[in-house]
Amino acid sequence: MRVKILSLMVLGVAIKIIFCWWFGLGCFWSSSGFAEVAYSGKILDISVSGQSVIIDRGKNHALVKNEQAIFYVYEKHNPIIKDYLMKEVARGRSIEVKDNSSYWYLHQIDDPKLLKNQKKIYFITSSQVLRGRVDTPTEHETIVLGKNQNVQSYQETSENGLAEKFARKKHEYRQDEQEIIIATDENPTIHSNYYSSWRNGNPQTVKELKQDVETKYFDTVTEERFKGEIEKKNEEDIFYSSAQASMNTFNEKQLYGEQSDDDEQRLNDASMQRLKEPDLRWSKDLTDEELRKFFIESGTFKERKRQKFALQNSIATEFVFKYGSSMVKHANENDLGQKELTKFWGVGIEYHLLRLSENFRKWTLDFYYEKAVGYYDVAELFSRENVKIVADEKYYKLGVNYYFYNYPSTLYRLLAHVGVRMGMGSAQAKYVEYGEMDSYAVTIFPQIHAGLKYRFKAQDEDQKNGIGFGLNTLLSYELLQFRMDEKKTDDSSGSFDVHDLKLSVGLGVFF
Repeated sequence: MRVKILSLMVLGVAIKIIFCWWFGLGCFWSSSGFAEVAYSGKILDISVSGQSVIIDRGKNHALVKNEQAIFYVYEKHNPIIKDYLMKEVARGRSIEVKDNSSYWYLHQIDDPKLLKNQKKIYFITSSQVLRGRVDTPTEHETIVLGKNQNVQSYQETSENGLAEKFARKKHEYRQDEQEIIIATDENPTIHSNYYSSWRNGNPQTVKELKQDVETKYFDTVTEERFKGEIEKKNEEDIFYSSAQASMNTFNEKQLYGEQSDDDEQRLNDASMQRLKEPDLRWSKDLTDEELRKFFIESGTFKERKRQKFALQNSIATEFVFKYGSSMVKHANENDLGQKELTKFWGVGIEYHLLRLSENFRKWTLDFYYEKAVGYYDVAELFSRENVKIVADEKYYKLGVNYYFYNYPSTLYRLLAHVGVRMGMGSAQAKYVEYGEMDSYAVTIFPQIHAGLKYRFKAQDEDQKNGIGFGLNTLLSYELLQFRMDEKKTDDSSGSFDVHDLKLSVGLGVFF
């Protein structure tokens, strides 16, 4: 019995040894695809900004100056995972190489927290990736842009005439404009553009440097060649954590759902092709709801509204002159002849609140200075009949207006608005019967008004002159409160109120 038990124990130990040897060999081969092309080293020093590092590898390790590299580290992706994953942390170029050290400038840093002194780091260089490849020539084309056109808008328009979101994307939704398309013929060529714009008679050039093109080329080739191997190594590590495997399954389902929804929002290939061509039928494969969704989410609808607004509106500060008359008689005709109606004129300024915020697109503020000559029956002041005054009045008024029909900045359209004002002023009153003078303080509140306006430019739209005019008319109700500065008789109450209805016409100038 002992011999049998001993034999079983020896057999178990042998099985464990064979399993460990097989597992270790598998891990070695799984990582050898990456290890055979990657350097490993240690960060000797790092700058305060984090964009310059010194690594303990140099000429003795076949590194050269001006070489590009992608840097990786092993890190714990999640506390649930027991193994470490390889993660890209930065991309850079060697600026100085010594025998056993090298200085690198990092133009792209994905996670600066993982770059620390004395930390082990792995990196792939351009000489390793591109070794044995034929040099790829670069062709340049110069494109002269308009004065107000930028490179980004030109590229988006020249590619498909659509917002970037609605461009058909390939390779797991990688951004097309950031890819370098490598030709498959015997003599591949990288195409790059020089962009120039004319400003004040002198060219202003924005160049995509050859070094940038080379960097994009190296990044693209490296991703395509080693992406699969790195992902395979990471997937094998994740395999040993069932909890993480469940999380990945859940995340992949979420990602699929997001991509499916995203794909549903994109135009089909037939519509895309017709959109590039001058054919108004490009949208015939879309339902009304899909077409509406496309215009809204692509920004086309909003941009067209903005263009229409720019053509039909002129946001400005307006200077207004107006003249008007009271529509209510405050003194009888027998005593004052035909002069019983109050006459007034005023100058003011109207400010468009759209200058402050789009939320106030229909609102304006105004400020007026007005002068008037008023005729009033003030017998109640002295408890007697036939006491009339002629008042020389001046006011300062502040108001707010709301344009409910068209915007206050609209051109060549009828505008309608309502508003309210308040004012303060003074009046010098002459008694018709006595020839004496009195001073009154005047308060106006409220003044409620409604008006119509028509605005137009002084010249055609293609002229640079920005001056315009506005014709307006205003109907207003006012409550005026007259308060005598100093009562002269005890039988005078010293104050009286006037309810007035006025009509005015005006001319505005804006620029």
